[in-house]
Amino acid sequence: MKLDLKKEITAYLQDQGADLSGYFTGRWVKDGRVPALPARCPMALTRSIIVIGIQCPCRCGNDALCQHRDLYNTCNRVLDDLALLSPAG
Repeated sequence: MKLDLKKEITAYLQDQGADLSGYFTGRWVKDGRVPALPARCPMALTRSIIVIGIQCPCRCGNDALCQHRDLYNTCNRVLDDLALLSPAG
């Protein structure tokens, strides 16, 4: 992944509220931690992965399980939006 593209993606994610972002480039299947994928699988051809993180506030109390589920769902919706929306260009 080119440095200019990484900078553009990082700036976009920060503007949209992401707390962190990272990148992995390389053939991650070869290190043995991930089983070999069938050639027809799109992930078998992947060369770059973008990681996006947001802070999930922890709520504890009587309804902790319910609150955790709601926070988890909300955080995942935010991450989905960050991953699926692209900068206008």
